[in-house]
Amino acid sequence: MSLTWLGLPAFLFGLAALAAGLYVLQQLRVRHRELVVPTTRFWDEALEEARARVLRQRFRHPLAYLFLLLLAALLWLGVAGPRLDQDAAEDTVVLCDASALSGGVAGLEARLEAAGDFAATLPEAGRRVLLCGASATPLLLPGEPVSLLGPRLEGVAPEVAPPSVEAVIARLARDRDQRRPLRLVVVGDTALDEAALADLGPGCRVERLPVGSDATGTGPVLVALGQAPARDGAGLELLAGVELAEGMAEPAVAARVDGADLGAPDRVERDGGVLSLRWDGVPASGGRVELTGLPLPAALRLADAAPLLVAVAADAPAACRELLAADPGLRLAGAGEAAEVAVTVGAASGLPSLVLADAPGFGFRVTVPAGDRRAAREVDAFRELGLADIDRVDGGEALATDLVVTGGDARRVEVDRRLLSDSFDWTRSPGFPLFVARALRYLADRAEAPPYLAAGEPLRDAPAPLAAPGGAVLDPLGDAFVPPRSGGYAGAGGRPLEASLQRPAPVVAAAALPEAEAGLAGGAGPLLWIPGLALLLLLVEWFLYRGGRLP
Repeated sequence: MSLTWLGLPAFLFGLAALAAGLYVLQQLRVRHRELVVPTTRFWDEALEEARARVLRQRFRHPLAYLFLLLLAALLWLGVAGPRLDQDAAEDTVVLCDASALSGGVAGLEARLEAAGDFAATLPEAGRRVLLCGASATPLLLPGEPVSLLGPRLEGVAPEVAPPSVEAVIARLARDRDQRRPLRLVVVGDTALDEAALADLGPGCRVERLPVGSDATGTGPVLVALGQAPARDGAGLELLAGVELAEGMAEPAVAARVDGADLGAPDRVERDGGVLSLRWDGVPASGGRVELTGLPLPAALRLADAAPLLVAVAADAPAACRELLAADPGLRLAGAGEAAEVAVTVGAASGLPSLVLADAPGFGFRVTVPAGDRRAAREVDAFRELGLADIDRVDGGEALATDLVVTGGDARRVEVDRRLLSDSFDWTRSPGFPLFVARALRYLADRAEAPPYLAAGEPLRDAPAPLAAPGGAVLDPLGDAFVPPRSGGYAGAGGRPLEASLQRPAPVVAAAALPEAEAGLAGGAGPLLWIPGLALLLLLVEWFLYRGGRLP
């Protein structure tokens, strides 16, 4: 047994103080003195005036003192908050879905109330209560009393994040103590994939705690939001999918770009319970597009289609200039325009440069700045262009065509200029324009905007690290970045990204979970039997007093 509100030293000190105080009180006795009165009429008043309390030196009633000390000790133990530290037969984790897609405020309040009532029936030593939003937040840890749950729920609201209960279950099953059974109780009707639960392993079971007033659904919800180049080449097409409940009227959804109204969609189609919306001619300005008319936020950062300005040396091969004219994303910088990258011959300029070098001893060399993991990943795209397979057309000098990667202070791409001559077939192969286009974009550190970005969905080409809305740095350490919640993010170069909240794909085969059974597994707590024991002591003392064995 341990104490909740007092430490053991404080409890023992208080108990010693009570024993000493009761001992002193037991020494107090009434000392009588003689008083002569003229009449018995004033006997009561005289008796009252004659009373006086004095300390005696002899302890006369140890049994009475013992009963008083036991009663005081029981009351003091109740103040200390005792609890029984029983070893639970298994670990139980109660999981509450806090996603805004799972019933909103009303649904979360109902689940949290049911979770608190259920947790009160579990042994304290083996129970946990977790709030599953963008991450798993502990509400109650093993050994903590349920009374702490109320203050911790103040201010708790649904998170604009996808459901994470299934991911939390997988993590708990993976990291659990294999020597102890694990019981996972999902509060409410959160759908779980049957195939995912089949891999949890032995000793781990999942149950469901029904919630009578569990409100599922928040009205029309977003299931898709993305962009694509317009078919006529003018701007972008914005596409959105909205899921409607049965019998629900179509919402009036409109779009705004950086505050400017795009109005209602140009095309609306309905297929069953999904409403498809399309806006044509959206400007590719890199702005933030936001959908209105939905209960939850829906936003996306548009692509920036401004062409990349390139400065080309006068003695560069003609094939480079022809390529700039053919690529709509590249443009030769005119007089007075500040170029972003350059194509030079022999040596680099002050701009990030694609250098056509004279016999450098290698075919291709890419310089990657230290710590730029995104640049290191882009090098793999150069290797996929088949540079090692460049063929000679005549019997001239054999040249190296391998790709060399080096470290440096800035990005740079170097190419043996002889590979651009008529002696090789490289300039006539499909890989040449792809290499030049990718090299110039690599030098400008301009990554294409993702066609869509949703919370909970991986973004493989994200610039790392990223900054979350609150300023925290999120670094996926080379893995695909997954936005934990809806909102704005910023890449390492400051390029903004916007993650929307979309309902994930429906579970194909939902697991049928057994209903969790509540029960007072730990038995009656000390705070329940302490008052009963104190009442029993009072009854025993009364019988002893009536029998003349106590004063």
